[in-house]
This record gives sequence, C-alpha cells and structure tokens, in this order.
Amino acid sequence: WRTPERVDKALAGGQVSHLNEIPEALRTRERLRLALKASHVLEYAFHERQLDSAFFTQWQLWETLKAQKEWLGYLPEQERSEALCAEYVAQNPVHAGSEFIPRAIRQQHPEWMAAFRQGTHAMALSEQTADLWPWLSGPSLAAAIKDSSKDSSKESVVQPMPPWFLLVEGYWNLLSQEHKDLIRRHGGTEGLGEAFGFCDLAPDPQALLDPVQEDHCTLRAGRIPGQVAGKLLFCDHFRLRHKTLGDALRHQIVDREQALDARLATGTLPVWTGDPGVADAAWAVCGGRTLVCTDSQACVVHMKFQRQGEPPASLAAEQAVQEFARDHDELGWQSEIPFPQGMLRVPLEALPVAPDAFPDRLQVHGEGPDRYCLAFRFTTEDTSYDTLAWQPDEPGGECSRAREGLLRACHDLGIWSSLGAVHTSTIALYHHFYEIEGARPELLLSNLFQPGQCYPGTLRLWNTESIERSDWGWSGLRDLGDLEFYPFITTYTESADARWMLEGYGQRASFVNAMAHNILGGLLHYMRAYREQPDYHYQNEEQISRLGQFLEEACNRYLATLLGDGTRLETAFPAGVYQQWLYLTAREMIYWTARQVEGREGFGLHFNRDGRPCAELYPGHPPLKNIRYGPADEFTEEAGESLGTDSGKLPLFYLMRGLYMMAACVADRLGKS
Repeated sequence: WRTPERVDKALAGGQVSHLNEIPEALRTRERLRLALKASHVLEYAFHERQLDSAFFTQWQLWETLKAQKEWLGYLPEQERSEALCAEYVAQNPVHAGSEFIPRAIRQQHPEWMAAFRQGTHAMALSEQTADLWPWLSGPSLAAAIKDSSKDSSKESVVQPMPPWFLLVEGYWNLLSQEHKDLIRRHGGTEGLGEAFGFCDLAPDPQALLDPVQEDHCTLRAGRIPGQVAGKLLFCDHFRLRHKTLGDALRHQIVDREQALDARLATGTLPVWTGDPGVADAAWAVCGGRTLVCTDSQACVVHMKFQRQGEPPASLAAEQAVQEFARDHDELGWQSEIPFPQGMLRVPLEALPVAPDAFPDRLQVHGEGPDRYCLAFRFTTEDTSYDTLAWQPDEPGGECSRAREGLLRACHDLGIWSSLGAVHTSTIALYHHFYEIEGARPELLLSNLFQPGQCYPGTLRLWNTESIERSDWGWSGLRDLGDLEFYPFITTYTESADARWMLEGYGQRASFVNAMAHNILGGLLHYMRAYREQPDYHYQNEEQISRLGQFLEEACNRYLATLLGDGTRLETAFPAGVYQQWLYLTAREMIYWTARQVEGREGFGLHFNRDGRPCAELYPGHPPLKNIRYGPADEFTEEAGESLGTDSGKLPLFYLMRGLYMMAACVADRLGKS
C-alpha cells in the first residue's frame, strides 16, 4: 500500500523516521536524502536498524549523513573506523566522549577528551546540558537516568560524575543514600566540599574573555555559573562584620512596627491637617505615592503614603531605618539620610491633591467622613533626594551628579549588606510590570536558583519601567526601609523561577544575587543617562573607558564597605585577564544600550543587514533567523526597550560572567571554603 504518492506525502509531512520505511522499489536518492535529513539517531539505535557504509556510498548520502548531529551512531559499531571517529570528533568536539565512539578507539586517543576539557568549542546555550561537563565520557545524562531506572544492577555511566555536581545540577534523586543522610545529619552542605568530591574549580581565564552570546557560547564560559554554585554550596554561612548592629536594627524595626500597631489600635496617632502657611498648591506628587513640598526655607518635606495592600509595618520600617542610620553615622554613610518626623493620619479632606492623582493607589482606612490615609513624614536638604540617578545634569549634557549619586549608593549598599540588611528591590527587575499573577523578580544569577539556566533572560523595558521609579537618586540610596535580612531573605527563594534548594545555600545565593542585582541597577541608570550623549557609541574609546571606570569604582566601593578588608574587583579574577575583561564588558554594554540610529553602526543595523550581531565583537556567531530591529520588533515596544529578544537571554554576557566571579569572591571572604 506504500505507493509513490503516499511515500512522497509522508516525506513532505516529516512522517518517515527511518530510511527502511521506504520500499526498495521506490527508493531514489532524493527520497532517501529527505528521509535521512528528517531522521534522528534514536531511530537507528538498535543494531538491526543501523545501515552499513556501503548503503550510504551506493546512494551518495555521506554528505547528508554527516550533516546530522550524531551521524556516527547511524553506522554499525564495527564500521565506525578510527578515521570516521576522528572526523566525527573534529566536527563535534563536544562528542569526544560519545558512546558512539568504540571504547578501544576512544582509549587510543586521550587527546580528544583533553581538547574537549579545554571547553573552547562554541554552541548554543540551549544545547549545553549537564552531560557536556568534562568528566562524563559515557552516554548522555538523560540516557543514564533512563537506564539506571530500568536496571539498578547495570553499571551507571553517572558514576564518574562527582556527587557535588549532581547536587549543583539539581539531581538530588541520583545522589547516594549515604550523601543524602550526610546532608540531613549535618543540617546542610556547609563545609562538606571534601565529602562530596568538590575542589575549588577555578574557571579558565580565557572563559571570561570569550565573545559570547546565547547562540554561540563556549563550553568553558557556559560552565562558570555551575562552578560558582559549587563554591556557594559548600562554603560556611556568611559571617558579616556588622552582624551585631544588624540584629539591633532588626529589633528596632520590630519595636517601631509594634508601636505603630498600638497607636493605630488606640487612635492616638497624630492627625495631619496641613502645614501652617503652606498652600495646597505647594505640594506636588513625586514618584508613586509621595507628596513633596519645597516651600520650606530649610528643607524639603516629604509625605510617603501607605500603598493599597501594603502592611503599615513597611512605613514603620522606613522610619526605623532612617533613625538607625542617623544614630550610627560612624558607619560612614555617603547618601543623604533623611530626617524622620514620624507617622501621621491624613484625613482624605486634608489631602492637598485628590487620592487618584497618585500613580499608586493609596490605602484608605475608616468609613464616611472619618476616612484617612497613613503617611510617614520626613525631610531632606534639597530636591536631589527626589531626582533619580538616570537624569543627567541637563538634557543631553553631563551626568556628574547622577554618577556621583550612583557611587554613593553603591558605597552605602555595601554598608547595609555588612549588617545583613539586604536591599532586594532597588529597581523593578521584573519580567513584566502588570499587577497580574506571574509578575516576578528577575533572578539575575539565575543558575544559583535554577540549575541549567546559566544566564538570565531578557530584561524588558530596561530604560523605562525597570528604573523609572527606583531607589537610586542624585543624593545616593533612597527608600532605605525596602530591605530584607540575611538569613531570612524570601524575595528570590520564593520566586516562581526558583527550584527547591537547601536553606543555607538559598540564603547565600539570595545575598549575592541582591549584590549583582544592585550593581546592574546602578549600571542601568548610568547607561540611560549617558546614552543621551551623541558620542555614546561602542566605537568611542572615551565612552568605553568612562563606563569601565564607573563599573570598577562602583564594585570596589560595594566590596570595600561590605568586606572591609581591602578586597577589590580585580581580586575576583584570574591573573592577567581583568583589564581586558573590563574593556570588553564596557564596550558590550554600550553596544546593546546605545540609541540605534538609522544608517549608524549598531546592533540594529547589524541584525537588519547581516542577520547577526557585530562580527568584530562576536566572531564566529552563526546567522539568526527572523530577528530584526525596527518598529514593534523584539527589542522595542511602545513602553520602552528590551535588553534581549522575546524568550531570549540578557546579552550582557561579559558583565554576567564578572558578576558571577564577584559572587564567588564574596563567598570566599564571607564563608570559609
């Protein structure tokens, strides 16, 4: 019943999985070529279904066969000659340990695995799986799991994989019972590196310099996140130098929250009905839910209101943190610390503006004429506190005030972190910004929370919604009360993107993720401010140098106040690569964040003209399909621009590798290996 018409129809629909399904009388080179092109090596896994080399010679199909990903597996093992194996490995270095290469031939060529271990071969991140780590020389991990589940007596190819790696990659079920019991008895993995076969894996220095993008990433660059995860997994709980002060702050916040609850319950909270001599017109909405008055000669008055659904405790925390910072100026704050003036009840009729004038919906208490809002009042020296750090000194001009504010914020974020007070939401790093289910914080060091997700996804609306109402101002760090305490951070561990993880490890991952999150936040502000300058371009050496200096200083200030031991960003890198990494990182950031002007060199022109990013920056990158730059494309939308494409990766791969290295450095300093 397999007529020529039916065979051709099946071929056109991709329904022929093996060449033998085409009757001998109907075989033609074209039909066999189409069938082979659409087939998969698994269809030839059984010996009786494999085809000898004479068949491919007879039908002139060698070229088509060798275009298949695992073409050696189509041939019977006795026909996999040394020459064919050498050709296969040369074409696919990542298959140097493939089960398709006969054991005897593999043993004769240890250099094949040695070359693979160098990790210089580039491939798409989506193809870089756990079985591409250098010690696995048998079948793929997926096949190993399948085999071991069928026959527990069969020698498992997973044995060469150290237990620490199984844990890092999320394969808890493949751990031996002995290792599981060890974790349970110990209460975590802290200090168990030796028992799990973990050695401090230092990445290949060149892995930090490889030109990488999502569809063209070297194996050694793809391994960096897993190496850092291993370090975090087995180091001790972080020892913070100002932990005692951090505990005092936590208690102070609790006291303020309880005091506020008591005053609300007894109706003894002061009522605000307006400032004497200040007209309603003097008040203006600032941000999402704050009123600001600049009429006062000595200071700027702020009234920060409770947002709908927000617990009153969050405003009490803001007051407590401001009071704490002013009481401990010996810590060396560089940001302006507002002067707290207490909590107030604000009757609706006393509001200088209508409640719906605020971008954020306010929480209204009471009923009828007794309705009121809850507000925290504080003052600042001038309006620099309210000027966000993505705003240049003047349109298209210098950005010195914004730059200095960003550096002051980095300095103070390090101090707060040294107390264990971690600011996890200074910018809105969200996948989307709507009040619907699924909006979730971006896990920047994504592999620490979800094994296999080496690098984070696209950052949507990076130049608008992500930083439009941030905690970074000309005066430094703002909204000091938006923090969580180590080891009780929940923002990241409860994300929909995070898998189950051991508690201590999850807290360490959250701590360093917040650090990376904030470093990126400062850089986003810098890049939005400076991109307005006409010479902000990846070929401008002065702009590259300026951004590199800012990145270095921001990280150094953060590390200096967090660790207090003279550690600098360069310390986190292998010898001899730091300066080159810094240059490449700054150039890449400018390439992806500069305005795309028609006819001007940039990623927009490169995608539209060449179908791929800049060949100078990313040599060897394969052409891409259906990715263009222009109106309503994957990089732009009405509300702003994205760093990356829909369902793609954040293209700042040099920066991300550096942030992973910085995280590893912090783990070394705060938790002994």
